[in-house]
Amino acid sequence: MLTIVTTFVASYGLGTIVNRSTVTVRRIVQVIFAQSLSCFFLGIIWFASSTSLLAAQDQSQVKRGSHTLPELRNYHPNPTECEESRSQRIGPIGPPGKVGRQGKRGPMGPEGMPGPAPSELGPQGPQGLQGPTGPLGPQIKGARGGAPLFPFHDGTSSLIWDEFISGPSDVSEGIGALGWFCENGNVKMLETTRYSANHPGVLQYKATNCGNVDWWSHRLYLSRNQQGVFNPVDLFEACWIIRLPCEGSWVALNLSDGYNSQIAIYTNVCTWAAIAGSPYGETRINSDIPVTTEWTNVRIKRVATDGPLYFYINNTLLGTISSDIPAVPLDAEVVSQGIFDLDYFSLRFPTLDR
Repeated sequence: MLTIVTTFVASYGLGTIVNRSTVTVRRIVQVIFAQSLSCFFLGIIWFASSTSLLAAQDQSQVKRGSHTLPELRNYHPNPTECEESRSQRIGPIGPPGKVGRQGKRGPMGPEGMPGPAPSELGPQGPQGLQGPTGPLGPQIKGARGGAPLFPFHDGTSSLIWDEFISGPSDVSEGIGALGWFCENGNVKMLETTRYSANHPGVLQYKATNCGNVDWWSHRLYLSRNQQGVFNPVDLFEACWIIRLPCEGSWVALNLSDGYNSQIAIYTNVCTWAAIAGSPYGETRINSDIPVTTEWTNVRIKRVATDGPLYFYINNTLLGTISSDIPAVPLDAEVVSQGIFDLDYFSLRFPTLDR
């Protein structure tokens, strides 16, 4: 306040106040009071303006951070927002620098060991042409679509067969390729049908002494004195291709020991039947498969050691037998008191452990 009064006196001049004697002291006081009041309000206005300006500057800085002042005092930003804020203040990343020059190559290592000497053999020649397939290869099938007649076999399998193409006739032994024996009958090779289509060799048997000996003594068989050629405990398959002169002819395709053990397919009047017999009994089965005068494929096989016997006529299952199966060595034979033509025989053992 003293500064204001001093300024006021300096502005108007002290001599002026003294010279104006007509001005009363009251007037002086009123003027001083009015000027003081004006200065007071001017000071308030100046202070308010200064405060507002500072607040505006702070408010502008706060708005740049997207937060109000009260929130900013208690706010702890997360790292992501700090990085965003920092990226706004720091300029973009510049381009990568140039790659430095490659260093000098080091000294060469020691010389390696010499390689192997070149081969003295010349280049491999071209592959030769494949020769023709043999006429009796393993793919030849049996009659009427049956199993292969010539399957490949080594020590784990065995196969014997006879085509009756060669061998003596009108004899009682050494017949065919396997050396069959004839009992109470005559045999000969049929020249007229030996080279007929699909039947390269045919043997004909005709029984004799029909009224003087038992029926089973008229036969063509493999083993002399019925010694037996295999045991049906092994897995096996026997096959005959036979032709009868009439539908009522009697014949048995037999695996027998010559006594009371046998496995057979036989004609029962005009149809085919099967039997399995041992010293403890026998089992028979009949069928509706007719007997004809055409070539007939007859097969007996066993595919499991403890399994049944399977009987087939022209690849049609006649039936199976699971009981009274003999377990003694058996021989292969054809028994008949009449006439029959035999084109083929085979006995195969597919699995042998030897």
